[in-house]
Amino acid sequence: MRAETGKTSHRGLSQAEAAEARRLHGENRVSAKKRRGFFSRLLENFGDPMIKILLLALAVNLLFLFSRSGWYETAGIAAAVLLAVVISTLSEMGSESAFRRLQEDAAKIRCRLLRGTALVELPVWEVVVGDLVRLQAGDRVPADGLLIEGRLEVDQSVLNGESKEAEKRAGVPRGSADDLLNPGRLFSGTVVCAGMGLMRVDAVGDNTFYGHLAAEIQEETGDSPLKQRLTGLARAISRFGYIGAALVAVAYLFNVFFIDNRFDMALVMDSVRDPAFLFGAVLHAATLAVTVIVVAVPEGLPMMITVVLSANMRRMLKDNVLVRKLVGIETAGSMNILFTDKTGTLTGGKLQVVALLDGAGRQTALSERPQTLPLWKEFHRAVVYNNMAELSKGRAVGGNLTDRALLQCAAAHPVAHRLTQGRSRPFDSEKKYMATEVSGDFNGVFIKGAPEILLPRCRDYIAADGRQRPLTGRAALERRLLEGQRDAMRWVAVARAAGASVDQESRGPLTLVCVAAIRDDVRREAVEGVAQIRSAGIQVVMITGDAKATAEAIARQTGLLTAERPLVLDSEELNRLDDRQLAEALPRLCVVARALPRDKSRLVRVGRGWGW
Repeated sequence: MRAETGKTSHRGLSQAEAAEARRLHGENRVSAKKRRGFFSRLLENFGDPMIKILLLALAVNLLFLFSRSGWYETAGIAAAVLLAVVISTLSEMGSESAFRRLQEDAAKIRCRLLRGTALVELPVWEVVVGDLVRLQAGDRVPADGLLIEGRLEVDQSVLNGESKEAEKRAGVPRGSADDLLNPGRLFSGTVVCAGMGLMRVDAVGDNTFYGHLAAEIQEETGDSPLKQRLTGLARAISRFGYIGAALVAVAYLFNVFFIDNRFDMALVMDSVRDPAFLFGAVLHAATLAVTVIVVAVPEGLPMMITVVLSANMRRMLKDNVLVRKLVGIETAGSMNILFTDKTGTLTGGKLQVVALLDGAGRQTALSERPQTLPLWKEFHRAVVYNNMAELSKGRAVGGNLTDRALLQCAAAHPVAHRLTQGRSRPFDSEKKYMATEVSGDFNGVFIKGAPEILLPRCRDYIAADGRQRPLTGRAALERRLLEGQRDAMRWVAVARAAGASVDQESRGPLTLVCVAAIRDDVRREAVEGVAQIRSAGIQVVMITGDAKATAEAIARQTGLLTAERPLVLDSEELNRLDDRQLAEALPRLCVVARALPRDKSRLVRVGRGWGW
């Protein structure tokens, strides 16, 4: 444990208070179901309906092994059963171990919190209700709580899938414990992108938003579609197999006692009174019945299914897709509706600068060599020297998503400058811009931020040839920006103020460098993938935490929004529908925007309950 001086007027819990809080509210760990051992899983896999029939056939075969039937049939059934259950058990245990390792790695994360007046660094599981946790850019929030000091930008995509950071500030009422949009609440598992703050913990472990979500996904699921079909097949095999076996046995005995004796009742009675003959005939009839049952049971089917699913599980593991149970793979083959995330699934999950728009409304695509463009040189130095992110081994780290996207774009096509960076004014969610002083090739301030804030202050702009011209087409430019927003585009205005300082920039006019178009582009393979899934008769519904307009634009680009499925709902609209209304709306649904985790589980539950 490392202690530092905490620069705050607040006082943290004492060691005794922390111990009492841990006793009352528990540790900051998410409970997991008790891990079952190898033999427990092995016995569970023996409960497969096809395996049960094979076991019954094996038992009957063993009873008559001493008769004329060969031992190889019995050995074959036994081998098929053992291979099927052992392979299935080992595959599931391997994936479960991978999940456990991920959870153990997450538990090793440390955080800084106040204990008394000292700032100490402890593992996240030692955080208790009432602790004061110090947070800054790059930290993972260790528990749920209320921000009582500072301002933060937080990435909540792990909980709601929204790529844009959420602004958090102190002084906001506590509100609902599961309201991700509450600007004063922080949630376990989210990541701080910018700012500094102090959080008071009010929920740990299972009581956190993340804990409730984890408990929900650990619930036992029903039988898979394949298992339901195999259960029906097992009943059919049992019914027809046993009826067939009984008919064969009866037919054999009828042949032996009646046909062979030419229906002479005296001879029939003599055969019945002969114990040795009677026992031999009954034994042979039973052997024939067992043979019929064994032949009727496809002993290779469970082993074949298990081997194929296990191979697929390992193949998916190589692609970093963890499947906890084999049933998950085969269930996917029976789906008729697919709920998918947007960020990182349909889109790349990474903001990218796709174009620059000058003050005349001319769009400049980022060509292979933009360094030759005068506008690029102005844009490059304006975003490199006015940025909270930094380059590390060719990658932009720190800052928020917008800072990283702009810096990564500039780093891809470097330009030399002779500038010295001075004082900075960090991004302010109220002013909605960031400013930095520079000196050298240019003396003044570089500013970047929301176009609706900066454009009204711009008197001129940098033309494509690098010259400064009067900004006369501001209304047309604003219409162009509005069109881009409807196309899921995010705009960032980049400007400069010559001869100004960060103390003066808010008063003087600005020169517009350009407006950068930033977008989380749809993945190339996503459009083709959606088309393939739909051609297979599967309905695709996108569930995202993004705004409704953005989600609708992405749905249009990926082919999800069609005349047959035009319905786009947000979380609020979804929750106004009862389960029956939601089930009736599902065939027309293509997008759920501003979705919360509970919306996702409800959609799956309603879809399953109404036969989807």
